[in-house]
Amino acid sequence: MNQKTNSTPAQRTDSQAQCWNILCVDDEQNILNALKRVLRGRQYKVYCALSAELGLSIMSQQPIDLVICDMRMGRMDGVEMLAEVFKLYPETIRILLTGYADKESTIAAVNVGQVHRYLEKPWDNQILLEVLEQELTQLQLLRQNNLLSAQIEQQNQQLITLNQSLEDKVKLRTAQIQSALDKLTEARDKSVCDHRATLQVFYNLLSSQPLLGGKKARDISELCVMLANKVQLPTAEVMQLKLAGLLHQLGLLCIDSTLYQKPFEQLNTVQQKVYLSHPQLAYNAMAPVRFLSLCAEVILHQYRYFNSGDHTHKGVSILAIARDYISAISGTEQSVKLSPSSALEKLNAGAASQYDPEILAYLPELIGQLDQQLQRDDEQLLAVRLLSAQMILSRDLFNHQDLLLLPEGHVLTAECLERLTNYIDADHPILSVFVFKTAAAQLIEAC
Repeated sequence: MNQKTNSTPAQRTDSQAQCWNILCVDDEQNILNALKRVLRGRQYKVYCALSAELGLSIMSQQPIDLVICDMRMGRMDGVEMLAEVFKLYPETIRILLTGYADKESTIAAVNVGQVHRYLEKPWDNQILLEVLEQELTQLQLLRQNNLLSAQIEQQNQQLITLNQSLEDKVKLRTAQIQSALDKLTEARDKSVCDHRATLQVFYNLLSSQPLLGGKKARDISELCVMLANKVQLPTAEVMQLKLAGLLHQLGLLCIDSTLYQKPFEQLNTVQQKVYLSHPQLAYNAMAPVRFLSLCAEVILHQYRYFNSGDHTHKGVSILAIARDYISAISGTEQSVKLSPSSALEKLNAGAASQYDPEILAYLPELIGQLDQQLQRDDEQLLAVRLLSAQMILSRDLFNHQDLLLLPEGHVLTAECLERLTNYIDADHPILSVFVFKTAAAQLIEAC
């Protein structure tokens, strides 16, 4: 006989859930009738069998919740039947009816048939009903517990599946993000190289003209950086002002060179108007280069009078102060070359309308530092022969003609070092290069 499992409350309909199926097994009809009378009118559906074999047959066709079985029967007694019930339907409640003389058989039934309870004949009806209620209540709790355990197990499996799915999604998303970051890093590195190449082209075009670029532009750029740091501008804006100082005359390449070969005050009105158009020409040339947007805007407005409401006024005023001071002491835009004190006095005379007075107030303390070229704590000066790959330039590298060879922040490569060595071998003056100290020291020690 194949093992079967009785249906649980979860498998019953709502009406069935209120009714318990009870099987009474005895080889005496009057005993079965007596049990039916006791159980009549309650939430029980009673099935009767006159033999153990018939009882097992009923259980094979009908789910039974509780079995009441007599000890002494024909070919299969109560102990054997309940042992078979335990084997095939372990959840079914098993109750044994015994006589007074059946003590040993009762003990065997408890051990072999795993009997839940036994009642002696003649039984007390009230005790019988209480026993049934207690055992069926326990069975209901057991089934509810099993049902909840099954639901929890199912939910746990769903949670495990969900967690695995989330982990897979996280791994996939992480891989996608990492791939995107790698592409952005690659694009950024390429963009930095492109930016430096663009800057080098612009500056070298400017310095190719003897009267433009060169040391004067570098001094203006350096003073722009000093002033920007004094007013604590963000690093990105400081770098843009440094570039504005280097490239502020870029537009002059587009006008007649005779207009910047003599001081501005010696030009007639028409010539001065043409000369003052160079910021717009520079802006037009730089506008397509996105990383120079602020630099281009500052250059465009470099001759604008001071206006505290202008969002670019600090950068514009810094460039104007640096430009006019360096021009005054170099004598390139007026007929007289002024001393630092006279140049400062001239700028103070126009402070109210042309420059930001707050920024101009920092100029006296910076003048003395301008030509000192002080070496910072984080950098050192090395000859080309001492340079190594992976060192990083801490300053722009210019040649003796003020052409920009390599920009600040450039990472030296073996190919780059070979070009610098060849440049020296071609009878050019020996170059000294500023690099960041930590990386330089590490590479020199490694060698």
